[in-house]
Amino acid sequence: MQALLFPGLDALFVTSKMKRWLPYDYIKKSFQRSSQVLSELTGQNEDLETFLITTHRPHLVDLDRTLIALTTLQVAVAQELANRNFSWNLIQGCSHGDIARSVLCNSIDLEKAIHIMWNFSSLRKMLPEGMTCTVRTQDGSPLTAEQKNWLSSFAAPISQWSTEHGTIGTDLETLKSIQAESKNQNLKIKEMLPFPVHSSTLKPVFELLRATSSLWPVENPKVSTFSSVWLRDLITAEDIVNEALAGAVEPVLWCETLEHLYHQKGIRSFINVGPSNTLTSWLFNNKAYQDLQLLDAWELLGNAKNE
Repeated sequence: MQALLFPGLDALFVTSKMKRWLPYDYIKKSFQRSSQVLSELTGQNEDLETFLITTHRPHLVDLDRTLIALTTLQVAVAQELANRNFSWNLIQGCSHGDIARSVLCNSIDLEKAIHIMWNFSSLRKMLPEGMTCTVRTQDGSPLTAEQKNWLSSFAAPISQWSTEHGTIGTDLETLKSIQAESKNQNLKIKEMLPFPVHSSTLKPVFELLRATSSLWPVENPKVSTFSSVWLRDLITAEDIVNEALAGAVEPVLWCETLEHLYHQKGIRSFINVGPSNTLTSWLFNNKAYQDLQLLDAWELLGNAKNE
């Protein structure tokens, strides 16, 4: 059994891997299409490809355009894999990667995805002040149940991406309290994004998010997919929408998701669309999952030979 994997925000931090795809015709065509859609939304002459090429650390310069560029890239790569007869039994997204996942599941098309991302970019300016931070132990050891429970006591449950690494989102006042005591908990808290994600801090704007999401029709997924927020299959269009909303205010259960895919779904191979591959690395260092295979889209499409 094989799953197609779309990483989330961690892909923003490997810009060089995003840029290396840009010379390929199927990528260029997808970026031209997305730039045209975005131009219609902004009233400006948008060029996402040029933006990526000419911008150092683009997610810090313009997060919203970078997220649209990332989704455009992921969709184009996955569609090219399908065109070359690669196949999968399940499509799995993580956080922002769920947008590309929903496009490949035929729940929405790329144009709707761009409309949704751009509309939500304006909503972000209305969010409560807060931060998303990385969480690690100071000595590099795995995070413990006690440490995770301690974070939850601040209403900042951790989205755990590996045994040693997670993120939290919270308001600024709570973050100060967590940082003040973190050393006593053997934790290192590092600020990552200037707004909270996967956080109950967003509950005050939850109904606004729901109302905004209703503007675009969503179809039932045509390919099997699984929720990394709820740990269950997504069957209907309503599932897709409600899971996206839940992911705004609830943590992502990523480690539990991969374990479920392995033990319950029988997944033994991941095709990583990327451009990051950090989300599965912890599994491949675990002796219990030595029969897992990670295939990288960059290599499958023959691009690595052209570097």
